[in-house]
Amino acid sequence: LLLLLLLLLLLPQVYSVKDLYPGQHLDVTVLDATPAGLVVQITQNLKGLVPKTHMSDAGVLPEGSKLASKLKPGKSLAARVLSVDPATKRVQLTLKKGLLGSKLPVLSDLRQAAPGMKLHGVVTGVQGFGVFVGFYGGVSGLMPKAHMDLLPGQVPGDLYSFGQLLRCQVGD
Repeated sequence: LLLLLLLLLLLPQVYSVKDLYPGQHLDVTVLDATPAGLVVQITQNLKGLVPKTHMSDAGVLPEGSKLASKLKPGKSLAARVLSVDPATKRVQLTLKKGLLGSKLPVLSDLRQAAPGMKLHGVVTGVQGFGVFVGFYGGVSGLMPKAHMDLLPGQVPGDLYSFGQLLRCQVGD
């Protein structure tokens, strides 16, 4: 009985959306695959969404991919909280192995960013002038074309794609 009480005290408890925070590691269960991504169960009364861009490190999975076929209802998965909106009770999670195993800091508030800080981000848009990168908690940034190692004639879309995992460094 004493061992059981100790285990319960040491295990992180999630009872509601208010107990979640960006970067938190969770075990979830797949409920359904939708056009938006995977609906997963966090607790008995709390569900979350894994957007299609966060189902693998490779970005958006093509239709019929082997990984997508393995993500069946009832499957248990390790996930990490991307964002939490307590007002709407919306939770977004990632399955990207690069984010699950990352030892880099979690940037979930722009005020946390400091020049030289290294972190992981995900490409959310590619334009001729640069690449938009998303972080935890809805924080995003721009990597300007001038800061890319492009060869003459190359454009950002030649090297970067939507959903791609990047290791980033905050500029001055």
